[in-house]
Amino acid sequence: MKLYHWTILAIIISIAAWAILKSNDTDPRAEVNIDLNWRFLLGDVKEASEIAYDDSDWKIVSLPHDWMIEQAVSKDNPSGTATGYYPEGVGWYRKHIDLSQYNSKKQFYLIFDGVYMNSDVWINGTHVGNHIYGYIGFQYDITEYIRLDTINIIAVKTDCSQLPVDRWYSGAGIYRHVRLIAAEKLHFPEYNTHITTREENNKATVTAEISVSNFDNKAKRVKIKSDLLGPEGKLIASVISSRIIEAGEVAVIREKHTIQNPKHWSPDNPELYELRSFLIYKKEVTDNQLVTFGVRTAEFNPDSGFILNGKKLWLKGVYIHHDGGELGAAIPDITWEYRLKALKKLGVNALRLAHNPHAPEILDICDRMGFLVINEMYDKWDDEWSVAAREIDIETSWKKDLEFFIQRDINHPSVILWNIRNDTIVQLRDSKEDIKWYSEINMLNREIDTLIAGQFIQAGIDYLREAIYWPNRGKRNGLLQTNGFIKPYAYYTQSIYSDEPMVKMVVVDKTIIDSLNESHSWQLSWAGAPVVRHWTFPIDSEDKMLLVYTNCEQVELKLNSRIIHTLERSDFEDKVIKAEVPYEPGILIASAKTLNSDGKFITISDTLKTAGAPAMIIMKPDKLMLIADGHDVLHIKTSVTDTKGIVNPTANHLISYTLDGPGKISVIDNGDLADQTPAYSKFKRVVSGRHLVIVKSSILPGDLTISASAEGLIPASIKVKSIKPTE
Repeated sequence: MKLYHWTILAIIISIAAWAILKSNDTDPRAEVNIDLNWRFLLGDVKEASEIAYDDSDWKIVSLPHDWMIEQAVSKDNPSGTATGYYPEGVGWYRKHIDLSQYNSKKQFYLIFDGVYMNSDVWINGTHVGNHIYGYIGFQYDITEYIRLDTINIIAVKTDCSQLPVDRWYSGAGIYRHVRLIAAEKLHFPEYNTHITTREENNKATVTAEISVSNFDNKAKRVKIKSDLLGPEGKLIASVISSRIIEAGEVAVIREKHTIQNPKHWSPDNPELYELRSFLIYKKEVTDNQLVTFGVRTAEFNPDSGFILNGKKLWLKGVYIHHDGGELGAAIPDITWEYRLKALKKLGVNALRLAHNPHAPEILDICDRMGFLVINEMYDKWDDEWSVAAREIDIETSWKKDLEFFIQRDINHPSVILWNIRNDTIVQLRDSKEDIKWYSEINMLNREIDTLIAGQFIQAGIDYLREAIYWPNRGKRNGLLQTNGFIKPYAYYTQSIYSDEPMVKMVVVDKTIIDSLNESHSWQLSWAGAPVVRHWTFPIDSEDKMLLVYTNCEQVELKLNSRIIHTLERSDFEDKVIKAEVPYEPGILIASAKTLNSDGKFITISDTLKTAGAPAMIIMKPDKLMLIADGHDVLHIKTSVTDTKGIVNPTANHLISYTLDGPGKISVIDNGDLADQTPAYSKFKRVVSGRHLVIVKSSILPGDLTISASAEGLIPASIKVKSIKPTE
């Protein structure tokens, strides 16, 4: 069996190496994701930066990787409630990479999207840089350190030996993507094209400021050919610019394009344009780039609030933090999309990315899905709230980090506000110091908008931080659980936020009320409504208080085909319909009437059914095909149901999983922040009869079979096909 596993590992490494090497020297620019097959060691080894160091017994990991989430939590860990009781430590990474296919004329850049924290990077034994702040990306020019005649060694040390630095779960390690860029001496530098739009008389003028670097030893006359493509991918306009760029110069070339009758970007219609630019020298293309942007106007008006594309728009927002529950800080891009779809379903149109820069892919998703964004840089920068935080000195790096942050995200149409920091108290301590500090910020940032027109609920998703008390690892005040399941009380927010007709029933649960009354935590003020979304109670139960969340005016309630209430939303001051309902097992239906866009009445409904005894497991995947790229993921909702397929809300069975085929079970998340089952376990109890399983693809194609079993239940399995990425 061991020989089989080692053979598979050898095949995986070979395929990964081929993927990196497939770009040949004729390509003007090679940009490759190098997430796969790093070697990792938890602990501090001074010699680990050296080329000759033997790392053969290190653990093989792929990025994003969070080594903190893999560790056991303890009440005695110094991180305490702030970071969810996770331990401190030092972690090392090493990457072996062959670059012999490139010629010596290339410029090489290594770009990290996020490393937590105090990272040091070595290339072939030479230290190339240190980066303190763990939430913003950084890049190194590694041209002079690269060898083309042998294997190169990238070594990265991550130092989280002092906690807590943050007031939430940070994660640790290389928890975001890493890219390697091999460019010609004449190329477009990363994150250095700035696009603005200005509209007048149904015509948008697109101005692109495109930077070009000349690392050659002589001046060169270059041309830039830029193609502007519309949301459907059709060519709208082309512009050719010319410029002499001196040796060693980074020049900025300004172009203008015109769009007739532009399609505006908005939350309801997130229309995106693309600018594809080609850098040409002596009729040869030396580089190319693609920048995505949107045409939209955004304004904060003290009289009207927030104005988007000339129309008032309410910001229906939530805060979200950067962790992913049981995934820790290493969240697949597709899982973020999965979670944000649930918020979109609730009518959320705006996100405050609390309280630090999130992964760049989050902004890409917001552009595509139509979320407005408050982009935030720091939390308590100047508040020395912990001993560990006091030791972190970012005074020497904040300007460079802030500049990278703005350049990285400036073209995203989703970003409508830039927030420098959260929970600022310096003005309470020294107003002159505060004015001086903000003056420096304004010089760099040019303009800081400070008005809000709407609301941002704390929080959109449960997260690891500020635990109520041991053994809880996080805060439970989100609209979603960490696994993306919508909480019952979140449907109240949907009734306020959503423009689509909706109706949902919830039942006030006395056991939750009693539990809250027994707690003495300050966090009770953050607790959600004590309600559940089921109709499964003991036969001798007392009458139930039913709450109906809806944006429709009239609701009819039926219990086992009998009309028991017809109620008007306007009769309730808080717009929440309430009714005492005698408990009787069976089927409870709420039917709401509303006018559609054609002015005709339509009926929508919500149904709760009494569940029988737990009998079987049901698995519902969000798709049946994976891409064999080592990054794609599958989300499986697992439920314990009765014989009719109705989820039993009292079920707490321990479900075990097996996977046969090219892939792995990444995590199981039941949403319970007090559950301390070790990370990456292949078993976990369901909570309220459900949990989520995340399966990650391999780089090998094939068929996957995921099976689930538990004592006393009929098991379940699903089959998924993993296919090669399209070339």
